Amino acid sequence: MRTALRFKNRLWQYRKNETCKKLRKKLYAHKQSENIVFVHGIGKRKTPLQKNIEMLEDYLFRLKRYTQQIHTCGERNSYSKTDPDATFMRMKEDAMGNGQFSHIKPANYEISKTRKYRNDIGKMENMDYDPETDTYTFKNGKKLAVDHIRHSRTKTGYVSKKTIYKSEDCSGCPYKRDCIKGNNCKTPLEERTKTLRAAKTFLKYRAEDLERILSDEGILFGTNRSIQAEGFFGDLKQDMQFRRYLSRGASNVLSESTLLAMVRNINKLHNKIQKGRTGTHLFPLKSA
Repeated sequence: MRTALRFKNRLWQYRKNETCKKLRKKLYAHKQSENIVFVHGIGKRKTPLQKNIEMLEDYLFRLKRYTQQIHTCGERNSYSKTDPDATFMRMKEDAMGNGQFSHIKPANYEISKTRKYRNDIGKMENMDYDPETDTYTFKNGKKLAVDHIRHSRTKTGYVSKKTIYKSEDCSGCPYKRDCIKGNNCKTPLEERTKTLRAAKTFLKYRAEDLERILSDEGILFGTNRSIQAEGFFGDLKQDMQFRRYLSRGASNVLSESTLLAMVRNINKLHNKIQKGRTGTHLFPLKSA
């Protein structure tokens, strides 16, 4: 399916390129027949024909560049301009099969621990949720029921489903100014009602991820990640003074990365032998 779409895209670009070239040929023929002289520099006024030709030349240049970039990208979603073989260091799929990692913190993990976040009465995380009636209960006791469900499609084709909750009436609520956000809204605050947007599939994955993070195993992995993974990059950049790759291309960079990993593992093994920690791969948690 993706190959067919790319073929159609390239065919469309080829036809568009040929059309622009034919138009450019006609414009230059008109320039020659009318004996129009193009001017350049400050204080000289360009004719409409010269402006159109220069604009068309710019379009052709950019179309050629875009076609080359699509060809270089191939089946990938992106590539590095300085090193076309480079790609993002992340697997497309993992053991869960949904593009997530096992023990990575949610995006709002750090901010959710702040006092300001926990005291924000307008956030759904700070409201009581009833799964039987599928309603949220606000601080003043009013409930937010399901108003409608909105579907949207991303550029990659993924269809997201968001449930919209809305309060029937918010007039006279003493918490309205602290609850309803958005100062740039054209509707006056007195006429607005509380609305929540919840992507239930996303919230489900976030809750499962948070549960793994706060488990004993998640805390153990998080502690060892800060010691092992983050320390590895620190040793490379600071102790070994490795700031950038010396080679280009996927195979050359892979060879250089392999040598760096071998050096790091030898140093790590040497330190473990000196400290008598061979045979262990995780640091135990310190008990209070």
